[in-house]
Amino acid sequence: MNTQTQLFNYDLNNEQVNNLNGIDKLIYIHISNMIKNQNYTFNEAMKHTVNYYADKQSRFRIKKNIMKVFKSENKTIKNFTYLMFDGSLYKIGKSKNPLTRLKALKIGNPSIELIAYTDKIEEKYLHNRFFESRVDGEWFDLSEEKLKSVMNYFEHGKILIGKDGLNYCDSVQKMKEGLKSEMEQVKKYIIDFGKYNGTPIIDMVTDEQIDYCKWLYKNMVNDLSKRERRNSIKYKAFYYASRKML
Repeated sequence: MNTQTQLFNYDLNNEQVNNLNGIDKLIYIHISNMIKNQNYTFNEAMKHTVNYYADKQSRFRIKKNIMKVFKSENKTIKNFTYLMFDGSLYKIGKSKNPLTRLKALKIGNPSIELIAYTDKIEEKYLHNRFFESRVDGEWFDLSEEKLKSVMNYFEHGKILIGKDGLNYCDSVQKMKEGLKSEMEQVKKYIIDFGKYNGTPIIDMVTDEQIDYCKWLYKNMVNDLSKRERRNSIKYKAFYYASRKML
């Protein structure tokens, strides 16, 4: 069962579902099927379905009724601890829906990818266990050895099995290699416009230069589409420089 399915287990015998009338119930079931079978997030499925089936006058009422049912069914949903990597640092956080959290983070950090998530270990425990590697908040600079330990915790909880730790799968390793390769391209980027024309991005280290990177990064967030941000080395260079991560 994938995360989206787990987060929206509709039950037609549920009293609140039965209280939905006509089109409301039809839309509710359709949203559920989109989440379970097509990997839509709840918000994406809601927007797509309500806009398609309901007239403008009814949309607010229908969304309100469906949200009421959704919240009643998801009161007991637990948090998952997740591990993400953006080519430089690892993020250990918690979310009821790690996939939706990933989408939100990608808006500002298009390189970030989800490595794993679990309900076998608490975020706080991992933060305390690896506090020496913490860079800021939920961000950690993990060595290969510590990364294997984290993956072992994700797999087995607090009881570690074997001395070498869990060997994460080839797809994760390939993703890490791809992100590190991208980071190398970012570090080679040379500014080709404006007051710092000709300056390597890795040399942007003074307060004034960092402020310039932050200002430009914010403008690029507004000016570029998600696809453009995801594929732009220039955007990623100013993102990392503004966070002093180069």
